[in-house]
Amino acid sequence: MERGFVLRELFKQAITLVIFYFVLKHVWGTEQWFNDKVKELLFFLSIGIIYFIASLAPVIVSRPVVITISQVNKRFNQSSTTFSIKGRSRTQDHERTVSLQVTVLRKQSIWGVICCKILKHYQPKIAIEPATPGIIIQKDIAGTRSDITETSTGLILDISSYLSSIINNSPSGIFSKVIDYKISDQPLNPVTDETIHIIPNLMCGGRKAPYWLSSIIRYDNSNCGHVVHFKRG
Repeated sequence: MERGFVLRELFKQAITLVIFYFVLKHVWGTEQWFNDKVKELLFFLSIGIIYFIASLAPVIVSRPVVITISQVNKRFNQSSTTFSIKGRSRTQDHERTVSLQVTVLRKQSIWGVICCKILKHYQPKIAIEPATPGIIIQKDIAGTRSDITETSTGLILDISSYLSSIINNSPSGIFSKVIDYKISDQPLNPVTDETIHIIPNLMCGGRKAPYWLSSIIRYDNSNCGHVVHFKRG
């Protein structure tokens, strides 16, 4: 039930009970049955207050946003990419393009305003880089985006403005944004046959986000990795 409706109904019933109490007290204030009836009405009013407080519990304990990352090979719709740079099995550009989706679940929470202030101060970003040397991640040349910057081995996706906009403009809902990147070999760190993982990390100020930030923003990276099976020949 919608909490605003519960509060309005509780307030109207409280006013009705107060008026009812003073009318009856004026007429039958000395009667025992009246005192018993007052106790009964107070009991039901207390139940209503307890119910309303209980309905607020999810809003108090819920984090405003939950961020989930997923990555799939755009050509084969798989969570892995086979990357060969020589021979007949050489991988074409469109076969090593990965689509990364950021899904944001906006939940009703009393911590929305505080979350916005934290976002403004810490400017969280998502670093998309290989866990080990051998490959580099490059922005898709099909388009330019101001929220993406390149590093020596990968990409940095700025999500602070995106999250702030969601929190300020919507009390709840599911939102998503997608970026495409291309996997290339890294000439300065050549490898032969290796399995390389691409696991996005939540960053603040150039380093991993502090642990306490998870009390406001939940970053679910349990299934966000992408596996690259690298083959030189």
